[in-house]
Amino acid sequence: MKKTLLVSAVAAAMAVPAGAYAAASDGLYGRIRLGLQQIGTSPAKLGSKESGGLDLVSGKLVFGFKGSSDLDNGMQVSYKVELENDSADSESSGWSNDASYIALSGGFGTFAAGEYGSMAGYACGGTDLLTYGTADACELGLNTSPKNAIHYRGGSGMLEFGVIYITDGELNGDTSSSVGAKFSGESWSVGGQFTDVGLNSGDFSGQSGIVDGESGSQIGATFQLGNIGLGVTVGDNGAVTDSGGVDLGLYMPLGAGNLALVVSTMDTPNSDSADIEYKAPMGGGLSWGVEWNSQDSWADDRITGYLDLNF
Repeated sequence: MKKTLLVSAVAAAMAVPAGAYAAASDGLYGRIRLGLQQIGTSPAKLGSKESGGLDLVSGKLVFGFKGSSDLDNGMQVSYKVELENDSADSESSGWSNDASYIALSGGFGTFAAGEYGSMAGYACGGTDLLTYGTADACELGLNTSPKNAIHYRGGSGMLEFGVIYITDGELNGDTSSSVGAKFSGESWSVGGQFTDVGLNSGDFSGQSGIVDGESGSQIGATFQLGNIGLGVTVGDNGAVTDSGGVDLGLYMPLGAGNLALVVSTMDTPNSDSADIEYKAPMGGGLSWGVEWNSQDSWADDRITGYLDLNF
């Protein structure tokens, strides 16, 4: 990989913990993100860009409301309704329902219906660290909240596991399913997620990164060495081409913020990549970050600076 030696030389200076946002308490919450991206003079690698130079990117806008209520029998009912607008980043057009669910929790675990989230974190907790770039092996399986799904999460002590049943099929009504588990120690974890996509799964195959009628998997581990975190993920999308890959992640505190490095080695030719991100808080839910992304097939690297507001 053309950037491997460069990245190795600066690996001691990189890392950012996973960037998934969660509201701290019940009630209204949101997220606004705005970035400027320099993509050089060869924008073909970013298919939505018409010219090189600076571009305004990822005008992410999220609004949601969540709540919970304790029941007399020791159980709890919780819910979340979330709307997201990704038009500025061409992820989708206009507003979309995102990560909305109702759940019942107790000593038995948690049952939820809706978009409750995947179990990719079991395998990708130490590698899925970036705001703009991707841990490519993690993207070969289910790494998003599946629509129209029924979830169960359980376990105790060192073991956590879950099952997802997705009813998003079309035509013949084929359904999809995913199972996952994670085994954790004091400073390490090992886990995986395995997803089977129906032959006529409709919209879901686009969510999962796995083609209709195939199965995908993600297996990974995380290790904590003092303030330094290390992660590895192996992914496979089960396609006829047997596309697979390996992600390596490193993250640690640096100054007032955190530094992250992700390197991906893929079976597909010219698709190896390297990514570095530094992110630091500014107070009041506002943070800033800068991210560098490179892939072997790209004529130019890209650099993105952004502001992120969580409320």
